Amino acid sequence: AEYARKMIALIAEKGNAPIVQGLVEDAMLENKIMVPVALFAEMLWNPNAKVEDIIEEVCKYPCVEFANV
Repeated sequence: AEYARKMIALIAEKGNAPIVQGLVEDAMLENKIMVPVALFAEMLWNPNAKVEDIIEEVCKYPCVEFANV
């Protein structure tokens, strides 16, 4: 997660309006948001936060699911 956060932060500080996009398969958003998607979204919103804080915050969201079993 730290490598992804560093890359997103680097992109965010370059240029006037950098754009970062991610492809999420439809099945990952049908009922709940899977952890990787939620982490990616949170890193885009707050790329300079500590990765530990991002993970802790995302795990508290009621819409986040850890696995479909």
